[in-house]
Amino acid sequence: QDCAAGTYSQSGATNCTLCPRGSACPSARAAPFVCSVGSYSLGGAVECTRSPKGYYSASKGAKPLACGVGTYSRAGAANCTVCAAGYHCESPDALPVACSPGSFSGVGSQNCTECPPGFACPSTSSPMMVPCEVGTYAVGGASACTSCPASTTGFECWYVTNYCGRKPWYRSLSSTEEPMAAPSLRCLVTWVTTCRI
Repeated sequence: QDCAAGTYSQSGATNCTLCPRGSACPSARAAPFVCSVGSYSLGGAVECTRSPKGYYSASKGAKPLACGVGTYSRAGAANCTVCAAGYHCESPDALPVACSPGSFSGVGSQNCTECPPGFACPSTSSPMMVPCEVGTYAVGGASACTSCPASTTGFECWYVTNYCGRKPWYRSLSSTEEPMAAPSLRCLVTWVTTCRI
């Protein structure tokens, strides 16, 4: 007799048999074949189904399982892959995206962390934050600190609160701000009494 799709009958059999879970039966007159790694069937299948992106097939006879946060998978995966340091995985069904310079991430990160103001983050795969030295600054998201511009008289920018000096010079209240030209010939009362020049 002719067997229906998803069933099979081998030589000498009088009845058709439902194709088992984890296997496929493309021909009713041939024995079932086992699904390959990363694919599955729930029984009565003519062909195996590949697990979709963002899922993995832990068992050939069961529905795929979703990948967790900070992991991802391609279609037909037998397991999920943990997002590497220096990358972020916003969604399990999307490939990792490299962190931009001035940001970083650890293993299994869903997002990259931007380097805070006043620090430089030279590596996208390490949380190392290097404080900017006097005479440099970073406003956030920097992979390196930026040197303050030199004045026409040779004085440099010092990032100290209430700094003053001869004109023209540059000042900022902290290493987290961009320097501003602030001509002055003397210290103001609210500033420090000793000028660094």
